[in-house]
Amino acid sequence: MTERSQALRRLEHQLDQLLPPELIGRVSVGNLRQGVLILFVESAGWAARLRFQVPQLLQKLSQKGRIQLEKIEIRVLPPRVAPQPPKRKAEMSEASAQALESMAKSLSDPGLADALARLSQRGRKNR
Repeated sequence: MTERSQALRRLEHQLDQLLPPELIGRVSVGNLRQGVLILFVESAGWAARLRFQVPQLLQKLSQKGRIQLEKIEIRVLPPRVAPQPPKRKAEMSEASAQALESMAKSLSDPGLADALARLSQRGRKNR
């Protein structure tokens, strides 16, 4: 890990100690550049709650002595959602449709026979 990323991780740990319990784990340090600390939250609602904490955070982080902060910026960064794979449409071969139809004709149970006949027809319509 680079020295900069370690410093940002330490800063995030310090920040977690200063945040109210409901914000812990919902705020992450994005960057620290030229006295501006950029924090990421996952929604506008959490951003609003965090904005109320900014004055105290500026004061307490500056009191730690290691960071000279001029301001804190809050940005909404929604959590990443894995893309859903495209839905595949089930396909039935002509041979399968014929087998279902043949089986439907040979059954004594009329309900099951009707269901298999409908299924075989559906397979033929999707072609």
